Amino acid sequence: DMNGMNFTGAGTLMHMDDLIDLRKKKGQCVTCGRQTHIKKMFKMIPLTVSEEVLDGRCLLCNPLDSHNKKVSLATATHKLIAVSRASQAFHSVAQEPQLTNKESIPLQRHEPETTVPKSKSSRTLFANTVSTRQLMQSKEASRMHRASIAIPSQRHEPETTVPEGKSSRTLFANTVSTRQLSRFDVTPKDSDLTMSNREFLQSNEAPRLNRASVVSRLDSSAVIQRGESNRNINVDSNDDCNINLTSGYSDNITRESDLTTGSSQSNKNRTEKDDRNAESSLDEIANATGRANKQYQLKITETPSNPDHPHTQKKVNDSQPHDTKQDALTILPCLSNPKDVIQVMLENPHASLVQIEACRILSTQVPPSYNAMLLCGEQESLFRAILDAINHHQADESVQEMAHKLLSIIPFAQEEEISSLESYGGLNLILTSMKDFPENAKLQQYGCTTLSKISLFERIALDFLQRGGISVLVCEMTTHSLDAVIQEMACRTLFNMCCSVDMIKDAVSADGGVDSICIAMAMHPTVVHVQELGCRTLRVLSANNEENKVKIEASGGIDAIITAMQVHRGDANLQKEACWVLSNLAINSNNKVVIGESSGIDVIINAMLVHQNDAELQELACRTLWTLSVDPQNKELIAQAFGIKRVIAAMQDHADHAGVQEKGCGCLANLAANSEENKRLVVEEEGIDAIVLAMVMHPEERLVQEKAVNCLRKLACEPYLDTLRASGVVTLVELAGEKFPSNCRLAADQVLQLLL
Repeated sequence: DMNGMNFTGAGTLMHMDDLIDLRKKKGQCVTCGRQTHIKKMFKMIPLTVSEEVLDGRCLLCNPLDSHNKKVSLATATHKLIAVSRASQAFHSVAQEPQLTNKESIPLQRHEPETTVPKSKSSRTLFANTVSTRQLMQSKEASRMHRASIAIPSQRHEPETTVPEGKSSRTLFANTVSTRQLSRFDVTPKDSDLTMSNREFLQSNEAPRLNRASVVSRLDSSAVIQRGESNRNINVDSNDDCNINLTSGYSDNITRESDLTTGSSQSNKNRTEKDDRNAESSLDEIANATGRANKQYQLKITETPSNPDHPHTQKKVNDSQPHDTKQDALTILPCLSNPKDVIQVMLENPHASLVQIEACRILSTQVPPSYNAMLLCGEQESLFRAILDAINHHQADESVQEMAHKLLSIIPFAQEEEISSLESYGGLNLILTSMKDFPENAKLQQYGCTTLSKISLFERIALDFLQRGGISVLVCEMTTHSLDAVIQEMACRTLFNMCCSVDMIKDAVSADGGVDSICIAMAMHPTVVHVQELGCRTLRVLSANNEENKVKIEASGGIDAIITAMQVHRGDANLQKEACWVLSNLAINSNNKVVIGESSGIDVIINAMLVHQNDAELQELACRTLWTLSVDPQNKELIAQAFGIKRVIAAMQDHADHAGVQEKGCGCLANLAANSEENKRLVVEEEGIDAIVLAMVMHPEERLVQEKAVNCLRKLACEPYLDTLRASGVVTLVELAGEKFPSNCRLAADQVLQLLL
């Protein structure tokens, strides 16, 4: 349309791919739509328009640089001249009348016309060039059949043959590519065009031998087998052609550069002239291509007669050792058994490319077959290969990254795996790589992943502590603070270490681990795994450690935990970990106040409401509220947030869960203590019935009976005594006092005294 938009016939906007296909079919430039080709029947003819289109190429969209422009113009000129020569020769063979000085030879459409000079007749115009069809019809074609070079139908894969009775030492293959012949408008058809080696090499300069057309690599397709000797053709660049002709190769083709002219000769003489023209045409082609492209040298080298030689036959033998780097790189992609790949790694410990490729292959083969390797006891060689690669290539970042990637895939769930890792100094190598390449995020991810798995073992945790691994880990968390994967794996590693060895808690705090964890949670608030593992690690660090409780609050840990609960309300696991760590932190009196003032009570009660069916979460939430309710201000906040109702609902929904009953009774006891308003709310929300049900459902649970009797003692006051008697509390309290006298006798006697 007028705005340059492309619409279909239905009026919809045409897709760019459809537009490109349409323009290709019409012979137009796919970018601007300029006509570059003319469609005739089943083929597209390229156009040439001055300063607009050159041989089917749009110069406005694909301009030529100065060098390419000269080459393209020269190529086009040669092609036009060749076309005119072929056309003139065809007219002369067909016995057409000679053209006068004023006549011109008409050419195809879009081709410039070539005029006949005044001093030359049409029969002698460019007489040294003929078409392919003429050449194949000439009687000299039968004699040129013995030539060793044939113009193949496929340019890049020529076939070299040895004449009958000739040794491969006398083979001198000089290939003229289809592209070179196209410059002279000589295009091979179904039959192959051949010419003599001697005639070809007697030109002024030898032609350039295309590396792709002689041999792509040393394989069986490039080997010439003749008699008892096998020979390969090798191509070396930047050398001139040095090919010496040997005896025993003769042909009878004569070369004549001067052709006689005249229209009065007989048809027989005319045929002989045409034959000589064919010879001259081949000479001109050879000279032109040789002058332009003489760069490569053809060498004949001996090939071993062994049929298993890699240059003669590409046959993979998995059982044979591969000592060389090239052989190893060739054989690796063909190996499907991890055992064979490991063997190649062990045989080439100093070949970095072999190690990289082998680690890449094993990273896909090991996961599905690792259990079988464990059963066969092959994990020892796997660890040896990986750790040897890390040890021998400590300065090669690529090898380190791929080896650590492979190491991180191993599950490390068996004692044998840890023993194999320790026997080759695996922990030291991992820490060294992480220290040597601190900016490589991938390597740090793989290293932290491996450390998170092996840190579950106590001896690895102690070794990790002695080697200064905590400082390395904290440093990487600081360097890659924006990398969520590194933060997640580092938090997991610290968590496992602290669970294995209690003394590591102080070391983590001393090396700045608490700050790093809190920063990680603040930097990645939407990454649930970072938040969950951060809460889990802070929970372990704060357990039975007053100093860490204070440090976590000072580092902004409480705010980070509450934010995580607000952002990830629907994630039950995160809510559990957050409630647990808040419960630990709330033991500190100052932290109780901070949690209450930071809306911690609201997010806990909201978690109970969202995840009503999760008994574990309800238990942890009741425990946190129980700890927070020691503070008078928090009591009021819990009551105002309908915390009493949520605790009683949790006890009713999970009556068979002893933990929920224990924590619920304890929380209600604290809330009812010294608060008449809270006592009233407990009774109104059917809290007494929930307590009685807990005592009935769990008669053998000492903690449940103890907390229930204590809660009834807080509620046993004048307004609610009748309610307590009607609920059958007396019998249950007597049974609890008799069964658990050391824990329940004192509180049971006080309740019975008020009720009886």
